Amino acid sequence: VPGYGSATGNALFERLLPAGQEQKTYAQYVAESRPTFFTFWLGNADLTEFVASGGTRPPTEPGVFSANVKLLLDALANQGAKGVVANLPDPTLLPLLMRPSELAAYRK
Repeated sequence: VPGYGSATGNALFERLLPAGQEQKTYAQYVAESRPTFFTFWLGNADLTEFVASGGTRPPTEPGVFSANVKLLLDALANQGAKGVVANLPDPTLLPLLMRPSELAAYRK
């Protein structure tokens, strides 16, 4: 999305961009980045927001999600970068859904 790197978009992405490039999309940034290694974990925010909303905030449509994953991974692979792709966790294991007693069990 153009403007994702602006102050009204993602403040963390904004910090990566040089002044005057705030309208650059994340896909453009990735395509120009020239990495040798990457980690890729897309969709965690969708999952967390869906769960936190009690299922009222729908996640990204599967077709849109798949297209974005392909776009970004193709951009990285076309540059010859090696990387790791992470899967989403089981939603029932998110701390957001656990009672304090269950969380305490994980600390041991």
